[in-house]
Formats: sequence, structure tokens, C-alpha cells
Amino acid sequence: KRGFESYSKYEIYELDLNNKRKKAKKIISKLIKERLEALNKTPKWLARNLGVNRRTMYNYIEGRRLPSDSLVPRLFEILGLPFQNIKEMMENYEEMECDD
Repeated sequence: KRGFESYSKYEIYELDLNNKRKKAKKIISKLIKERLEALNKTPKWLARNLGVNRRTMYNYIEGRRLPSDSLVPRLFEILGLPFQNIKEMMENYEEMECDD
């Protein structure tokens, strides 16, 4: 692949990227579930306020998709959380896992 010394280095890069995406989906999913419960709100409420359809919201909640970078600040605002980008969330999540 272009930009990599070898195909095996590209495969390692892709594997790492996929692992990061899976972790990010898990973090977003957990965050949304916990905040909806704390706020006593429904996924339908969150979808309506975020401007996405319910199916998209359920994909976020079930960890099948990540919200776009442009939606993340609004998502945090609606859920009453201080904004973090996905990279910051992953770093904070890893720190919490290490503290256990």
C-alpha cells in the first residue's frame, strides 16, 4: 500500500486502527447509555435533540457506529458533559482502566 515500506506494516497499521475504532465505539456506547440513564431520557429524545434518526442513535448506543466529529461536541452538550474529542476520551478511558 502507498506510504508503507511493506504490506505487513500496512496490515499492522490497519489492525491498530480497527482496534482503536472498536474501543472508541465501546466508549461512546457506554457514555451514552450511562448519561441517558442518569438523565432519565430515551434514545429517541437524544436522537431528536442531536438531529439524527433513531436508527443512527441505536447504532451509536449498540457500538456499531461512531458519531461524526462534527456531532461529538453537540452530543456532549446535550448529555451535559464537558467536551472531549474521541482521542481524549480514549486516553481518559485507558487511564481509568489502569487505575482499577
